[in-house]
Amino acid sequence: MSPGIRRVGVYAACVRDGRILLCRMSSRTSTPGRWTLPGGGLEIGESPTDGVVREVAEETGLTAEVGSLIAVHDNVYTPHDGAPRHGIRLIFTATASGRCRPEADGGTDATAWFALAMPPDDLTPWADLAITCLVAATD
Repeated sequence: MSPGIRRVGVYAACVRDGRILLCRMSSRTSTPGRWTLPGGGLEIGESPTDGVVREVAEETGLTAEVGSLIAVHDNVYTPHDGAPRHGIRLIFTATASGRCRPEADGGTDATAWFALAMPPDDLTPWADLAITCLVAATD
């Protein structure tokens, strides 16, 4: 096995009235303009559900209540620093309440609700996977 870094992230698939909450990646990331689920990397010792609650609050200002694990996405990628990473993303259903606002000076710069049947074209693979799972569960 080659050396590298394992990064575990947690993401929320928040659905309300047939719409899913997505965040737009900011210019601070390697994929600006791409839409993703609210979420991000777990901190050392943090439980996955606590991580989802923290990430949703940081990126959207909303309070999340975490539901079930619906999917796991993983890939190997090499960011700007050249150190290979194995990204493992745990995707949970969640409900969100409160007033939505974009993250201040972070990895995302906008939040919006999109119809599950009509998401934006430029999705991260894990957001696309979550929407596929959610749509399949309602069929």
